[in-house]
Amino acid sequence: MEGNDGPKKGEQLNRSLGDNTVFFHQTFATSNLKATTAKSVAGVPKPGVLATKGGTPNQKAERIANRLAIFHFVQPNAAQAEAAVSDALDYFRGQLRTGHQCIAKADEALTGSHSPIWWRAITSLRITTHSLADRGGDYADLASLVLDWIQFHTSLNTLGEIPSGVNAGKVLLPGSRWKGDPSQDCVCVTPEGGGKRYVKEPLTDQVNNVVHQLIKSGRAPWSLPGKFFVLREEAQDLAGVALAKQIIDSGIGFGDATTFRLPQLRSKLVVQRFANGHRGFFPDGMRFAGKPALDGCAEYETGQMCLSRTVDACPPPSFSGEAEETVVEAVPDQ
Repeated sequence: MEGNDGPKKGEQLNRSLGDNTVFFHQTFATSNLKATTAKSVAGVPKPGVLATKGGTPNQKAERIANRLAIFHFVQPNAAQAEAAVSDALDYFRGQLRTGHQCIAKADEALTGSHSPIWWRAITSLRITTHSLADRGGDYADLASLVLDWIQFHTSLNTLGEIPSGVNAGKVLLPGSRWKGDPSQDCVCVTPEGGGKRYVKEPLTDQVNNVVHQLIKSGRAPWSLPGKFFVLREEAQDLAGVALAKQIIDSGIGFGDATTFRLPQLRSKLVVQRFANGHRGFFPDGMRFAGKPALDGCAEYETGQMCLSRTVDACPPPSFSGEAEETVVEAVPDQ
């Protein structure tokens, strides 16, 4: 993530938080889960990033995960641990008021570009809160809220899941922080190949696709390198996949994640599913989201997928039959 001028401030924070996450799960065993083999990493855990308050919703999620892990297991501190639990409760309860993946007026709903960070944080939290839940009280409440978040996100992913064709198993929905070319209002791609081979393309996120399938069935339907599922310092973006696989293999599991239960979002989302494709769009925009894609569609037979910055900017897809429409409601205006 380094450019000519070096890493940006947010990228440095993400890297430090990711270092802490990987270090913890490589070094400390928790309930039902053994530690993996860790290399010696100088200066880890990095305490400086734990004391800050700012950042984007994904950074706040991983900071909460770091604090919960470090102050309970790595450097036990009763006062810091209590504050970490309290802040984590506020964080997840806050999303019930302001919308899934939205903190105050910062909306990251259904982001593809930052899915790896979200899943790195959420899978870490699933492990630690499961281990701490038998203490009862706030710990049990927090473990339940983390499972709720996973259930909500799995239900949203299910709305955008492609069931057949070259892209079968992937999830395509519009959302915030799209990494598309800013000079293009609509981007369409048609991957070639498929089958057991995972075909990468720019409109869906591989980590989100794989974690979704692991939660659904305990396995990924694609042939992926073995190291893809190994927790590694040099592959922070894949940590969520590795931890999700550990959660399944250890028997910790994801609770009732596959039981369909939608959250509210900060902005209303409409998803129309047809026999041969689906479309999702934010009819009223995403006024608190940065660089959002507001419309997206997938045609299953042709393999074509499109995302656009405005509603109705892409060519009309060739859908057939009647649409099954689902509306994901927005939270009341704050």
